[in-house]
Amino acid sequence: MAKLQLAEAQVDAKGDGALRTLAALLAKIGNTFAAGRVTTLLPEQNLRGTTPVTNREGLRLVAVIVTAAGALCLGVLLGLPAGVDVVLAGTAAVLASVVAYGPRAAVAKASEIMSILRQ
Repeated sequence: MAKLQLAEAQVDAKGDGALRTLAALLAKIGNTFAAGRVTTLLPEQNLRGTTPVTNREGLRLVAVIVTAAGALCLGVLLGLPAGVDVVLAGTAAVLASVVAYGPRAAVAKASEIMSILRQ
């Protein structure tokens, strides 16, 4: 997981230049999975020098949802006109996503979160 996250981070940092490395890594993982070796998807030599990372996806998601919901509540408490509170919550979700996920993934994640809040 750490190796894959490092490759994904390189795409954010270096742009399209790092996509070739990420594609090669994903192809290697896919071939290993297709061969039935699901416990070790990458060879040991590919994992040297990487440290395991903790998955903070749940914490990030909760932070963005709480921010968007808080902005929505603030809009209602301030008595903003109908519809403005939703725009406020959407803007807060996008900004919180940029902070939590980085600019590339922020819009997609904010859209996902807003669809959760609309339910």
